[in-house]
Amino acid sequence: MDTSIPKHLLLRLWLIICCFMVYGAVIIGGTTRLTDSGLSIVEWQPITGVLPPLSTEEWLETFAAYQKIPEFQQVYPSMTLEEFKGIFWWEYIHRLWARLIGIIFIVPCALFLWRYQMPRFIKKHLIGIGLLIGLQGLMGWFMVQSGLSQRTDVSHFRLAAHLGLALAIYCWLLWLVFKLSYIKSGFIELANIQISYRGKRLAWICFILSCSTIISGALVAGLDAGFIYNTFPLMNGEIIPVEFYGMNGFLYVLFEEPAGVQWLHRLMAIITFCLTLTYVYKSYSIANKNIQHAILFCGFAFIFQVSVGIITLLAVAPLGLALLHQTGAVLVLSSWVWLLFVYYHQKVTNDPPMQPKT
Repeated sequence: MDTSIPKHLLLRLWLIICCFMVYGAVIIGGTTRLTDSGLSIVEWQPITGVLPPLSTEEWLETFAAYQKIPEFQQVYPSMTLEEFKGIFWWEYIHRLWARLIGIIFIVPCALFLWRYQMPRFIKKHLIGIGLLIGLQGLMGWFMVQSGLSQRTDVSHFRLAAHLGLALAIYCWLLWLVFKLSYIKSGFIELANIQISYRGKRLAWICFILSCSTIISGALVAGLDAGFIYNTFPLMNGEIIPVEFYGMNGFLYVLFEEPAGVQWLHRLMAIITFCLTLTYVYKSYSIANKNIQHAILFCGFAFIFQVSVGIITLLAVAPLGLALLHQTGAVLVLSSWVWLLFVYYHQKVTNDPPMQPKT
C-alpha cells in the first residue's frame, strides 16, 4: 500500500481546510444567533435555497413568510424590508457556508477513496465525519423549526446541540490531521509511560469539563443571558442570583432562565479553570518536551478564554468580543485535542522507532 508523503500532505491540507471551514461555520453561526438572524429564512430548501431572492417580488415573498412567525409579530413588528435584508444575509451566508462544507468534504473524500488505497482507519474516520456532517444539517433545521410556531427564538437546548455537533466535527477532523502527521513522523517519544497514564486521566477530565462549559455557554447565547448581571466575580453583589429564591424550581431556573444559565456557565468555567491550572502545575514538570508544549498551550488557551469571557461580560456582550470568546472556545478544544493525541500516540524511548503503517 502506498503511503507516500505527497499523498499524506494532500490529505492533511484538505483536512486542515475542512477544520477552518467548520471554525468559520461556528463564527458565522454565532453572529447569526447574536444578531437574531437565525429565523429570517423559514424554509429548508437544500437545493433551491442556494440562490437568494433576486427580485423585489422574491424579497417581498421571503419577508412575508418571516412576518408570519412569532419573532416578527412579537419582537420586531415594525421591521422594514431593508432591515429584514440585514438579518437575512447572515442566515443565508450561514446556510451557504454549511453547504460548502458538505461539498468541500464530500467531493475530495470521494476522490481520495477512489484514487488512493488508503488505510482502513482513515476510511472509518472519513465515513464517520461525513455522517456527522449530514446529521449536523438535520440538527440545524430541527433547531430552526423550534422558533417558527410558538417561540420567539430557537430552543437554546437545540442551539447547544447544534454547536456541540459542530465542535465534535471540528475535533474529529483535527484529530485526524494529527493522526496523519503521526504516520509521517513515525512516533512520539515519552520517557515515562506511568506518568503519561496519570496525566491522561486528568487531561480527559479537563477536556470533558471544557466541553461542558462551552455547551453551557451556548445556553447563555440562546437565552441572551450575557446581557444581564454584567458584574464579576459576584452577580450584582450576590454569589447566587435572586432568581433561584423565587417560585420556580432550582432546575428550571438553572436551565430555563437567563440568570440561571449564566450562573451555571460561570460555575462551570471557574471549576474548569481551577482544575486546568492544577493539571498544568502538576503535570508540566514531570512530562517530556512534546507533552510540555501541549500542556502550556492548554494553560495559555484557557487563561485567554477566561479573560476574554470576563471582559465580554463586563462590556455587556458586544458582538466582536462575543465572537472572540467563541474563538477562544475553539482554541481551548484544539489544545486539549492536541494534548490527548500526544498522550495516546506515545512510545517508550528504549523501543525501536515505529515505522509508518502500510
